[in-house]
Amino acid sequence: MELKIGDIILSYERSIFSWIVSKFTRSKYSHSSLYLGNNEYISAIPFKNVCIRNISTIKHFDVYRVKDIDEQKILNIVEFCKERLDSKYDFLQVLILFYRKLTDKLKIYSNDPNDNKYVCSELISEAFASEGIIFNKYIENTFPGTISDSELIEFICSEKDLIPNDKNKKD
Repeated sequence: MELKIGDIILSYERSIFSWIVSKFTRSKYSHSSLYLGNNEYISAIPFKNVCIRNISTIKHFDVYRVKDIDEQKILNIVEFCKERLDSKYDFLQVLILFYRKLTDKLKIYSNDPNDNKYVCSELISEAFASEGIIFNKYIENTFPGTISDSELIEFICSEKDLIPNDKNKKD
């Protein structure tokens, strides 16, 4: 199995922060990223902001793909994310999401107080929403597990299912 540009990478790393996110959201996943090709992905990462990294930095992940999406939309989604490179990580949004989850107020819409800052799932969700692909009606209240639960995407593979050297292969 090979990754394609625009694939969604949902990861479940073994760190205390990942464990907290997974347990709190009742999801296997704690982080979301977008595959860019050439062994790179883009994501909003705490203390690193929105950045491009090598896929070898992710140890445990599953790959999902949006069903029936045309290539131009994928390119637009990738461009949406790239335009946000170096945007700050939104720590306030993390607190807001945790508060809304605790109080069962996730089904409300509220303007993001930091619309130029991102958490990982918000970046991915907004990028796809810019092309009319809505994983969650409340885009700013999206978690990695919300993305994986969407009927718009399909599971492609896990990191262990990739062709040997695919993590090191150029597209």
